[in-house]
Amino acid sequence: MPEGGLKDAGNDLAQRDDRLVELQRSHRRLEHLYDISKLLTRFQTFERTVPEVVALISDTLPLHSAVFILETGGAPQTAIWQGASESAGQLRTAKEHAQEAYSYLMRPRAASSTKRQGCSRLRPPHART
Repeated sequence: MPEGGLKDAGNDLAQRDDRLVELQRSHRRLEHLYDISKLLTRFQTFERTVPEVVALISDTLPLHSAVFILETGGAPQTAIWQGASESAGQLRTAKEHAQEAYSYLMRPRAASSTKRQGCSRLRPPHART
């Protein structure tokens, strides 16, 4: 086989390997999306369902933190999720940024109520099977 033929064959093989890896990654992401949709269709409570959804998302995407601001009638409540690599300072910055964005987007309804809102930490979900 000519030398150019071996090089072309090697390039073809590398492209097939890359394509196979991408297909496997896409399949895992599709499975995670399906698992998330199942959790959301069986929604129980925010405190139980959302941490499970965030954990699945963090298995697929490089998620450092998540901040949720909930309006349920009274003052908005904040719930936070902290990734393993996120420091307390980074989490505090993310929470402040989310509250500022919320206040900006919800004006005048929110006024400046985000400074008075309560905050809770989301617990990690139980081991998934």
